[in-house]
Amino acid sequence: MQKKKEFCFNIDFNCILYQYIPRIFNNIILENDVPQPIDDSVLDLAEFILESDAIEGYRDDIDVLLRQIKAKKKTGHVGAMLLLDDLVDAQITQYLDQELICRVQGLIVAEQDSTGTGRGFKLDNQFIGQYRNINVMVGKARCPAWQEVPTLMRDLLARVIWLQQNGRFQDVRRRAELVADFHFDFLTIHPFADDNGRSGRAAARFLLKNIGIKPFIFTSEDKHETYYKCFDKHESMREYFFDKLKITTQ
Repeated sequence: MQKKKEFCFNIDFNCILYQYIPRIFNNIILENDVPQPIDDSVLDLAEFILESDAIEGYRDDIDVLLRQIKAKKKTGHVGAMLLLDDLVDAQITQYLDQELICRVQGLIVAEQDSTGTGRGFKLDNQFIGQYRNINVMVGKARCPAWQEVPTLMRDLLARVIWLQQNGRFQDVRRRAELVADFHFDFLTIHPFADDNGRSGRAAARFLLKNIGIKPFIFTSEDKHETYYKCFDKHESMREYFFDKLKITTQ
């Protein structure tokens, strides 16, 4: 009789267990289906990309950007930004040199095509990931001759190395000035045949993070009233950065 009781107990126990397994499993699935809070840093990055693209006339889906960022996409605009963020977050001493800025431009511009997706036009390989070998104009302004670009960029990036090495020892206003000057000079030189704007904004964000300043977002809705007008002189770009970073001019 004792064995029979034990047998019945085991059967009852197993029945109970099998009865609750599906419920436990369903609860796990339901919990995983609940949308998880999105980290502020992910939202900031997605908005930065969204606005930087919009400045150039490219439209993004914010949900697609968020999924790509969470999936750690390695290519395109998202891949370029994650590459720069990872370098800062890992506290790796990586200077913004020619190789890195060309890699960033190459990743971003590789998304462009001529298939009607709204991502611009496809570039020849000679214009992807390397300095331009043609002369370009921005509006009615002629940029430096392409033969001058390597020297101009070498001098600019040498200043950037100093900034990355010494920026944290400067007060926040001075640090912002130096990054603003870099951004102004970078886009004045226009080192690439295309995609200087997004590459320059990505680089500015990288430098701000690198020297301990929370980056701001270059907004598209006021680009004509504020951003574009700042390329007349260094002081105007500095004021733009101060305003975005909420740095007083006193």
